Amino acid sequence: MNFSPVNIIHILIIWQSLLFAVVLATPAYNKNKSNLFLSLLLLTLAVHFSYNLLYTNGLFLDVLPRYSCSYGFLYGPLFYLYIQFYLEKDAKLDKWRWLHFVPFFGILVVTAFGYKICKWAGFFIFPAMLAYAFFSFRAGPLFQNHTPCIFKKC
Repeated sequence: MNFSPVNIIHILIIWQSLLFAVVLATPAYNKNKSNLFLSLLLLTLAVHFSYNLLYTNGLFLDVLPRYSCSYGFLYGPLFYLYIQFYLEKDAKLDKWRWLHFVPFFGILVVTAFGYKICKWAGFFIFPAMLAYAFFSFRAGPLFQNHTPCIFKKC
């Protein structure tokens, strides 16, 4: 592996994501349920950038490029659920919230059967992320009555 600036950035992102994911998953910081989703988001980022690091150095296995597009469908739901669980103190992971992960698992299953779906799924990653970002930031004002100190000084 050569140490080009791109590889150094990948390594920094991987290690920082892994470090903070582990810290947030420890019992001292896992008192808030939202930290679990933030930890999973950082872990997903670390795994995705590990794929990128292997790919840029030509060390990828045959299986890596097929599954690399599925991680894009995890960022949005994990960020959205992090915001939801941060704002709603009594939030629960019910069956309706599990539906956010259907595209990710669907792409995993379809890819496992040998179909090359990444070119098709790539068109939906960015709009899905934008939609999740919009609904995540829209949720803040909706919960302003429950959490008044988020949008103004207390």
